[in-house]
Amino acid sequence: MSKFLMEVITNPMDVVIFQDIEEDIREYLKSSDFESFFKTENLNIFVSQTRIVIWADLFGDDLKDKLSELLPSILRGVESPNQMRWDTGSITFFSPIINILALLDDELIDVQIEDVRSKKVSLVNLCDEIEIDSVDDYFEKLDKYVGFNEVDRVNKIRNQVSKIAASLGKKFTANRDKLIKIAKIIENPQFLSANFDEKYYDLPEEFVFNIINKYDACIPLAFEDGKISNSYIIAYNKNKKSEKIKSMYENSLDYDLGLIEEVFEKDSALELKEYVPRLNWISKYDQLGNLYDKTTRVKMFVEKVADNLSLAKEMEENLYLAADLMKADLATRTVKKYPQLKGIVAKTMLEKEEYDSVIGEAILEQYLPGSMNKMPESSIGYILAIVDRYDDIVGLIISDDYNIRLVKNKIDEILNLIINSKLEISVATLTKIALYVYTEESIGAFDYNKVESILEDLFLQRYKNILRNLGVKAEFVSDDILSCDEYFGNLTEKLIEISETADEEETSLLKNLFRIRNLVMTSESMDYESSEEERRVGELVSGDVTNDIDGDFISFLKNNKEVLQDLFDFYDNGGYVTDYSKKLQTELKNRWF
Repeated sequence: MSKFLMEVITNPMDVVIFQDIEEDIREYLKSSDFESFFKTENLNIFVSQTRIVIWADLFGDDLKDKLSELLPSILRGVESPNQMRWDTGSITFFSPIINILALLDDELIDVQIEDVRSKKVSLVNLCDEIEIDSVDDYFEKLDKYVGFNEVDRVNKIRNQVSKIAASLGKKFTANRDKLIKIAKIIENPQFLSANFDEKYYDLPEEFVFNIINKYDACIPLAFEDGKISNSYIIAYNKNKKSEKIKSMYENSLDYDLGLIEEVFEKDSALELKEYVPRLNWISKYDQLGNLYDKTTRVKMFVEKVADNLSLAKEMEENLYLAADLMKADLATRTVKKYPQLKGIVAKTMLEKEEYDSVIGEAILEQYLPGSMNKMPESSIGYILAIVDRYDDIVGLIISDDYNIRLVKNKIDEILNLIINSKLEISVATLTKIALYVYTEESIGAFDYNKVESILEDLFLQRYKNILRNLGVKAEFVSDDILSCDEYFGNLTEKLIEISETADEEETSLLKNLFRIRNLVMTSESMDYESSEEERRVGELVSGDVTNDIDGDFISFLKNNKEVLQDLFDFYDNGGYVTDYSKKLQTELKNRWF
């Protein structure tokens, strides 16, 4: 076994870009010849705004020569619409490469990417060279500058910021994602406090909070009662001049707040609904038409979703109104200038117009999963957030003109929304509704079955990743168990529960039970008489028999595993699915799933 490390240092990359690099590299390495050298659990990847570090324990012979050939191709595995070719070579990347370090134990691996050749040197702050003798020496020397343990780095930043806030009689309001971002964009960060002009206290607090957060290095502070303070904290690199940094941010922030005050006053002279027709002039994805077209599709979409969920009349009315207005503030000058205020402007205008607060909150909540990595609090917010993203990905796939990373990210957001909301609607149903809407509001002819198949494959692939990250046992993360016809919210909860509590025998039994249920649920039933195997299982799960099992369904199934095994064998040997099978599946769902 040998210790391997590769470090690539670049000019600063865009924050949005480098956050996706780790997953891209990980997926690429697993699908390349590199995978034969390492075990998945031993692969480590660290990505900051200027540094990509990959390390692992490797196995095999002639590793040095093989790695010298393989390593330049790693950057090809990173997906982005913003890559550029920085030299005359074949590799494209987000930013010019400055330095390469590649080691196998204490030996340098000869790697050349374009005109940069590997050497036993690393950089701090992009300019200070540090000589490196071995993999162990690298971590010993660099950890105090970089901090490869994310938890330790974030906690260190939290403690430093908390001390400064307390010295000012304030508390900081940044969430963990903000601190992680600072940890990734600034190596060895320093901190100072600054202030904006108190006259801007008259602006809505959410405006001020989000404009401070617009700056990746700025952290808003609040008074003890939770109200926004005019003080905030700035993180900066140690080699920068603090007074110059402070002056720059204070001037920029005061300018932003002054401009918002002026522009929002003009915008709010009109009612929010008056901005809806102006969406005709705005497009998010050219191939999907303008935002007025999107609003029309979304309204059709939410009506079908509401029918499937059987919503209460008042909630249904609020949902339709929110869908009609959900993109209206994108036509205001405030949001055009400051996109991070989308949803917030709509909510503020609707409060002024005395609408039910639920509507404004839901419009804001549609953006939370992507912009603030938070979940909605209302059912209407969940529905708007799901439908908004679903409309985008289905339209992009129909157009066959899309970036796969963008689509995957949106699918991840949809799945997390479905899982957290526990809405009883399946991905299969949502896909059918979306395709129906695009058939009615056509952006061009498309192959219905092809698009449906692509969506199902992508959703199942991403859902499996989520289940693995949640600690669900590998036995339950397979195609013969998972289906887009499931209610993923309830299913996820059950899979986590049984992964934590089921022993080996129970896991095997439950896997078969899921597998058969999935087969029955996704198959066309035949108009045949039920089989003996089905009737015996049906008797087991009937109300009269199971009323006395004290709710311990898994133990009950274990005690009757021979009867269940007969049913498993019946289907494995080509047994047909009958109408009785469908009723049996429903009984199982109602009793336990």
